[in-house]
Amino acid sequence: MGLGRLLLPGRWPQRHGGRMPRGRTAVVGDGFFVTKRSRYINTFFGAKIFRHGLVGAYPVTVIAGVDGCRGGWLCVLRNGNDGLVQATVLERIGDLLTLCPRPDLVLIDMPIGLPDAGPRECDRQARRLLQPPRSSSVFSAPIRPALHARSYQEACAIGSRIDGRKLTKQLWGIVPKIRELDSFLGGKAARAGWIREFHPEVSFWAWNGQKAMTHRKKSAAGRAEREALIQTYAGTGFKAARSQLPRRHCQIDDLLDAFAGLWSAERVVTGRALVLPVGAPVFDSRGLRMEIVV
Repeated sequence: MGLGRLLLPGRWPQRHGGRMPRGRTAVVGDGFFVTKRSRYINTFFGAKIFRHGLVGAYPVTVIAGVDGCRGGWLCVLRNGNDGLVQATVLERIGDLLTLCPRPDLVLIDMPIGLPDAGPRECDRQARRLLQPPRSSSVFSAPIRPALHARSYQEACAIGSRIDGRKLTKQLWGIVPKIRELDSFLGGKAARAGWIREFHPEVSFWAWNGQKAMTHRKKSAAGRAEREALIQTYAGTGFKAARSQLPRRHCQIDDLLDAFAGLWSAERVVTGRALVLPVGAPVFDSRGLRMEIVV
């Protein structure tokens, strides 16, 4: 069985009795794992991603990159023990606690530390690194008082009164997920250290030799240039995940972003990550870091 082929439930090899054991994860062929435990198809890929001289650097660390998607949260994990990559869709962010194995570090494409007023320095520095036109992909995080607004009009009124700026419709569209994540973190220091914020375009900038992507992520050329980077890192894992994840719950660009988070998470555990803003960490009023990890 080659790395590009996946085994779906119901196609269990005859040498294993023709049926997949219920409620179990099992190895098939060249490091393939399949499971029936998830609500969605939960497929493990035998993609070795130790491609940068990092073998043995963190032998037991499980890392994850997470991006918000239609179905909830798209999560891509990598087990440092064997280099296997898992992709799955979680209905709620709290479902991270139910993953087996549970990741030791999660990087998520969602604002975490929120200012009471004014812009975040990490967003400013991220735009400076990317430069136009990619810098427009880094939008300002909402101010914390606007997080509790019950409507877009109310959020804009709060923003105008406190900060002199309204929320964009795009930002308001992800406020429910920001609110969900903020509630999950709950000011708990342990969870705040466990889940950290990244921005996919800044990660791709670093991944591409500190050069921003040429094309928009949603264009065919943009998807191709980002996927090319991922393939050098995860082999056929990206294509395997793309073919198996339910399209009604997540899009290709969600998967690209989640892999960018996975790549940056590896940089964190190997001590190579860049953290914005450069210098002393900055915290919000709840003690959450206002940062972007690259």
